[in-house]
Amino acid sequence: MRAVIVTLPSPMGPRLAPDARIAGLAVLLRCVLALQQKGVRHVTVAHRPEDADAVHRALRDERVRVAVELASVPTGEPVAVRLLGLTEPCLFVRHDGLAAPELYARVLATAAAVPNDASVAAVPNDPAAPAAVAAFAHVVVDAERPVGIAVLTAAAFAQLGPNGELDLLVQRADVARIALAPSWLCDARSTSGRDEAVRRLFFACRKPVDGVVSRHLNRYISLFISRLLVDTRVTPNLMTLFTFALALAAAWFATRGLYAHTLVAALLMQLNSILDGCDGELARVRYQGTKLGQWLDTVGDDASNILFWAALGFGARTLPDGATLAVAGYTASLANALAAGLNYVLLARLKTGDFYALTGSEPRRRAGVVSSVAAVFEVVLKQDFFKLLLVVVALAGVLERALPVMAVGALITFANSLVRFVRVLFGKSSLRDRPATAT
Repeated sequence: MRAVIVTLPSPMGPRLAPDARIAGLAVLLRCVLALQQKGVRHVTVAHRPEDADAVHRALRDERVRVAVELASVPTGEPVAVRLLGLTEPCLFVRHDGLAAPELYARVLATAAAVPNDASVAAVPNDPAAPAAVAAFAHVVVDAERPVGIAVLTAAAFAQLGPNGELDLLVQRADVARIALAPSWLCDARSTSGRDEAVRRLFFACRKPVDGVVSRHLNRYISLFISRLLVDTRVTPNLMTLFTFALALAAAWFATRGLYAHTLVAALLMQLNSILDGCDGELARVRYQGTKLGQWLDTVGDDASNILFWAALGFGARTLPDGATLAVAGYTASLANALAAGLNYVLLARLKTGDFYALTGSEPRRRAGVVSSVAAVFEVVLKQDFFKLLLVVVALAGVLERALPVMAVGALITFANSLVRFVRVLFGKSSLRDRPATAT
């Protein structure tokens, strides 16, 4: 479907330049990328002649893969005059309303119900009317007011206000309404609206697969740091490399085998766990997610664990029973490496580097004691919980002596990866039960 983005100033509020930046992106570029992500393949941008340079600056980005057409609308000329060539229903969007990408998806889902023929029978202007009702237009409203997103027939474009206002159009009896909730849209023309949009964009970075420590501790810190970095030149891949550098430093301290060094190593691994969320958060908010970034993140996490356990085992060799503790550390390292190798084979089949794409291949458990125990292990063996536990054990001065327990945990993780691999290999489980998460 084609989308028409109107960047003309609204008479209802202050003007927002098309290249004004919010959360690291020009507002017009963010709008185009969100529509592109939801399946739009052709975009027409209606703008004032004086905004031509700002529009070009905003859209001069290699991530834009949709066909873009510019329509210059002189002041005093209705926007509909420049859009008379439209012959099919289009998605109408104002650039100064920052919306959840899911809202665009909801609106696009109604597009099939909008006919090309403008002479359709009138339908009640009733919010409870079914979405599939053929209507002159479908307009997103909040408390009965249009918010600047709609699916319009070619004839409906002719009834827009001079600057693309939907207020008169939405009063027609044959215009169906789409409730804004449960999605969100923020008016980016105001400072409070822009702040709220940034808050919502980052809040959406929380994942259902977050572990208990990530959900209640790590994610709060990583989101705070990501908000500080979003308007800088720091890229998601640079954050991934920085977190891996922290793991390398942690491994070096772990080889020393002394209390202070071991504690610093554990603290660095906890910092690694916190900052590990920043690359994905920046990628999602700035639309910088790539397959390379996914693989860097996944391989970096695995390499961090493999090196850390081996280093901890090496550092424990001088302690009483050091040989046994060293073997435990090397075992944990090897188990992590084997589990990673199995996961990479499955991820290659999915053509993604996102580890969480594998979570849908795990069988659903039934209620019972065994399932309850397995659920506890899932929490304990998640990296966020494990790395915080390292700090607690290191503070107690027994991190190296906990290596046998850590090795058992790593072996359980490997066993789980092996079971998943075998189930997929023999067709007992599907890799596509759950879509991959954004990275």
